[in-house]
This record gives sequence, structure tokens and C-alpha cells, in this order.
Amino acid sequence: MRSIGDYVTAAGGRPAGFDYMRLILAVCVLALHAYSLSEGQDVARLLWMTFPMGGLMSLVLPMFFALSGFLVAGSMMRSGSVFTFMGLRFIRIYPALAVDVLLTALVIGPIVTSYSLSEYFSHPMFLHYL
Repeated sequence: MRSIGDYVTAAGGRPAGFDYMRLILAVCVLALHAYSLSEGQDVARLLWMTFPMGGLMSLVLPMFFALSGFLVAGSMMRSGSVFTFMGLRFIRIYPALAVDVLLTALVIGPIVTSYSLSEYFSHPMFLHYL
């Protein structure tokens, strides 16, 4: 009978199941936040205090952060050096962050703002956001 360690070794130290678990937990976190934002704090607070949903929901965020921490620590162990690890993290995070900031500032912001376009683009908070 194979052990969990055997499966991890066979997957090269990177079993895909953890990625699926993190994706499921991320969707749960997103859904919980979306529910809180759409239904209001009073309804969300009531749901958080209701058992068994309240108990399950209070575990989602810590489980997501713990699992993500384990995956990042595994990435660090496989990288070989802190410099390589930080470079790989930079390459993974900052291009998506740049696209997100530019998209929200240059496309979504002008669509949803109550300012005129000239006021929006000349506002000090616009440049601060960028």
C-alpha cells in the first residue's frame, strides 16, 4: 500500500490536489465576501452566528491562508535560494497586479465614476492609485 509521501514523491513534490483545494477555498472566500457585500452586514452577521454554517464559514479563511502558506513554503523549498524564490514570486504576482491596476484605473474607473472624465483623470487620487 502506498503512503501519502509516496504520492507526493511521485508528483515531484507538487501534488495537484492541493491546487484544487486552494481554488475551492478561494471561491468560498470570494462567495462569502460577495454575500456580505450584497446582502449587508446585518444579514451576513446573522448567517455567521448560525450553526452549522457559521462554524464552517469561520474556518474557510484560515484554511485558505494555511494551505496557501504551505504551498508557498513548498515553492521556497523547491527554489533552492531566496533570490530565485523572490524572482519567481515577482514574476507570478506583479504582471497580474499591473494589468489589474491599469484595467480598473483606465477602463472600469471611467465607466463607474460620478466625476467628468477630465476631473477623474486629473484627480490626485487617480495618480495615487496608479
